[in-house]
Amino acid sequence: MLAPLLALMSGCATISPVQPKMQTVDIPPISEARTVELGETTVEKGRIFTFDAIDLKNQLTGGDGFFINKFTIVEGQLKRDTLLLKITDI
Repeated sequence: MLAPLLALMSGCATISPVQPKMQTVDIPPISEARTVELGETTVEKGRIFTFDAIDLKNQLTGGDGFFINKFTIVEGQLKRDTLLLKITDI
């Protein structure tokens, strides 16, 4: 009785890691002239990786310690590391 219930509950959602967004940067932009002195870098190319995040301004606490464990989330920038997908979202 318990096994089918657990199988049903585990099939409802999947957790997958969030991949960063990558952007290629050219300095100066392609087809733009640039004047430099001797010894300065003429052209640069790089990649910028960004993640979805939230900037939390205040500390959060929650949970009653009985049904839900007590927890504290400190303020700061919190990077999103997983993406919870429900079957209805696919």
